[in-house]
Amino acid sequence: MTRPYWTPKTMTKYKLEYIWLDGKTPVPDLRGKTLMKAFEKPPALADLPLWGFDGSSTMQAEGHKSDCVLKPVALYPDAGRKDAYIVLSEVLHADLTPHSTNARSTIDKLLEWRAVPVINENDTVATAEIRYGDNDRL
Repeated sequence: MTRPYWTPKTMTKYKLEYIWLDGKTPVPDLRGKTLMKAFEKPPALADLPLWGFDGSSTMQAEGHKSDCVLKPVALYPDAGRKDAYIVLSEVLHADLTPHSTNARSTIDKLLEWRAVPVINENDTVATAEIRYGDNDRL
């Protein structure tokens, strides 16, 4: 009896460095955490999982209700590491609604309403959140 020839699929472990903005005010800091995940081929954005974290450590939640979720929105090869990618992420609540620190979601919603968001270079330090109306007013 002959056995059919079977070759196991080759899997490569990739380092996925999820990067996001925390809840620090007036200027958020960059945060990051690394996920090791095996793929048969280099991953695409659609292949990346949502990933939870404790928002109380990043000033994005109180301790009693601190679950937050990172949603990958862009993927770039990490030139400094082998088999590694930088994963730009936005922050969601545990129910997958946009977090209040998620300015990208706010801008997307304004564009959906055909409103033009105007953000000055000093807006990130002028106010704690994006405001409607005259954005030069503090």
